[in-house]
Amino acid sequence: MARDVGDLIDVDASECLNATDPRGWTSVLARGTLGEPAGALASDDDHELLIRLVFVVPVRARALVIRSPTTRADADVSGVGTVRVFVNGQAMGFENVARRKPAQTLEGAGEHALDATAFDRVRALTIFVESNDKGTARTVISEIRVFGDALASTDVAALKPC
Repeated sequence: MARDVGDLIDVDASECLNATDPRGWTSVLARGTLGEPAGALASDDDHELLIRLVFVVPVRARALVIRSPTTRADADVSGVGTVRVFVNGQAMGFENVARRKPAQTLEGAGEHALDATAFDRVRALTIFVESNDKGTARTVISEIRVFGDALASTDVAALKPC
């Protein structure tokens, strides 16, 4: 059974580009009751967001939850629309994600099942919010969660010769 692997995210190695608060964006990763977000992540200059989540151990990712607030104080913000998800690879900028093929493309907020083959040995997930659901100037996210399992690691030093 897949579990929330948020405790396996290395927050210090992870990053978010184009966030209004470059340090506070991690509040959307807060682990509490699913569907009860602890924070908000809003895009700064335009509707795009680029989030890189680095895991401390490889995981088998099975689902990605991205939620947006149902009510918004600003008329110029809206929830996620098209989201492109990349597996592993180096840190990317906005110019790179436009040229690379994603492991999976998601539409809208909610819980999304991930392709078992593409997300089998994940060390890092790059989440590119390409558009939002209303075509507004900015995008807001209230919760991001990854569900899956940690992969067992082998301690090579502990192996004994035959």
